Amino acid sequence: MGAVASFLSSTTSSPTCATALTTASSKPSKPKAPKRIFIAVELPDDMKELCLETITDRLLPLDKTENDKSTVKWVLEPSLFHCTLQFLGSVEEDRIQDLSDQLRGKVLSTPPFTLQLGGLGCFPNHKSTKNASVVWLGLEGETQKLKDLSCTVMDTTEPLGFRRERRPFSAHVTLGRVKRGTGGRRKRGRRQEPGNSSSLPPALQDLLDRMMNSDSNEAREIKDRTHPFGVNHVALIESKLSKDGPEYITLERFDLMGKP
Repeated sequence: MGAVASFLSSTTSSPTCATALTTASSKPSKPKAPKRIFIAVELPDDMKELCLETITDRLLPLDKTENDKSTVKWVLEPSLFHCTLQFLGSVEEDRIQDLSDQLRGKVLSTPPFTLQLGGLGCFPNHKSTKNASVVWLGLEGETQKLKDLSCTVMDTTEPLGFRRERRPFSAHVTLGRVKRGTGGRRKRGRRQEPGNSSSLPPALQDLLDRMMNSDSNEAREIKDRTHPFGVNHVALIESKLSKDGPEYITLERFDLMGKP
């Protein structure tokens, strides 16, 4: 009996065992990876479908080179259509809650307003395919209120350490981005030749030019299918990138109430 008691006493008081337990329990947890975050106005489902059909029915069939390759990375998932108010980039997990709290309080004072899908355009030259890098559908209606909302968002995020967008706000919904080495996106290490208006397929370029003319039949076809929609909230969205393309996850929505 004395031998057993002596053994138990020596085992429980062993510094080696105590150290092992302490080390295991105090092991730091792995920090969570930052999230790619942006703030946006979401579109109603029927307007998302209109954006998608504009691509799949009109634009995509003409986007073929001699090698049967596309020159534009089109948005082909309805959930990805939106109007960005501010892209924040990588945000640490522990900053997101404070960001949400600040945004909720600030945008609450903004009254709801109305927008409508407008004409087609390109960046950097809004009404020309010259050196095109982005193809988009514009937004019409109470766009000044949309611009003011963007300013409110940036006024809120800037004190939290996020960089303010320097480019003038342009209300649009991205339909596609011209691939590198095509049109306005030159391949690394190569200078773009002067006078090269676009490397888009001629048939696609011609259609885009017609659709950018508000008096054309192509432009009127889109106009006839749009309708005004209310903007009643702002969304905080996470963008997850993968080889299959981005996935957007709405983290939170902040209502526009028009209340001080």
